[in-house]
Amino acid sequence: MSGRIEFDFKDKVVVITGGSRGLGHSMALGFAHAGANLAIASRKLDSCEATVAEIRALGRDASAHAIHVGKWEDCNRLADEVYARWGRADVLINNAGLSPLAPSSVDTNEDLFDKVIGVNLKGPFRLSALFGSEVRAIPTTPRTKCSLENSACSGWPEPPVPVPVGSPPCAIKPPITRWKTVPS
Repeated sequence: MSGRIEFDFKDKVVVITGGSRGLGHSMALGFAHAGANLAIASRKLDSCEATVAEIRALGRDASAHAIHVGKWEDCNRLADEVYARWGRADVLINNAGLSPLAPSSVDTNEDLFDKVIGVNLKGPFRLSALFGSEVRAIPTTPRTKCSLENSACSGWPEPPVPVPVGSPPCAIKPPITRWKTVPS
């Protein structure tokens, strides 16, 4: 036994926010190796395009999307672009995240707090709503199941979670959990 798990995502469309570097980049390449086509979204278009080039070198197709997930108009545009380019999204991974260090909760200013909530909560909520509503509109069978995943939360324990470290990424966990169980 090789210890490697093989997945078949042949011709599935996977959308990954924060997909141009770090964990998102690694997931993108992993999905490409498994046969998926990808929509890579991040704030810097050139980084997205570099990841798209790597995916295409693996024989899969991909699209690059410059968005700020904390801005609803950017989330709306991403969904529009993905559906215009691919016609569907089989998997959404809300990977983009922001976790700046502050000296203390008391010293965290409102602007920083709003940025963290925008990227870690507001954006994933909006994207999950947009892609989730499209998923529900498609008749599904066991072969056409879709998934929405919030990677910032999936590794966190169930509440109680220490505050403030666990709160922003896990505040969205209950809604995402509901949406990722799509009818089959």
